[in-house]
Amino acid sequence: MKIQVGFNEEWLQHDAKRGASLVFYIAWEHEGYYYPDQKWSDFGEVILGWWTTVILEFVEGTDEDEFEFMDGPFSLKAKYDRQNGLVELRPKKTDLVWVVPFKELTDQIRLAARVVSEELDRLKIKQRENLEKCIELLEEVRNKPK
Repeated sequence: MKIQVGFNEEWLQHDAKRGASLVFYIAWEHEGYYYPDQKWSDFGEVILGWWTTVILEFVEGTDEDEFEFMDGPFSLKAKYDRQNGLVELRPKKTDLVWVVPFKELTDQIRLAARVVSEELDRLKIKQRENLEKCIELLEEVRNKPK
């Protein structure tokens, strides 16, 4: 399982100049299937924050939650099997069921946030505080003793 991100520099510069939420390509990929779509564009900075919150809620004891997208009716229902350390993901409007280790899921969200933050840094876009906070929180989850 991977969270794929991609960038259109023109979009990012335009959004940053307006002080708007940043739009870039973001999708979940598992076994060759992309959800919602390989070239899905969304307010990635915002949703990476939401997805980080879901991970933190799992750490705090929640067993079920949802990884939502901002645009469209897309989300992934998630059930955390704490005993086995696995998360079952069910992408909305599909018959798919993905089962991934909690650690892998956490790492993929952290990695996506890091890739975005590095791209924004390269482009000299300063809107990185939320992403940096996500990375920090996910590092803490990753390094927390079991």
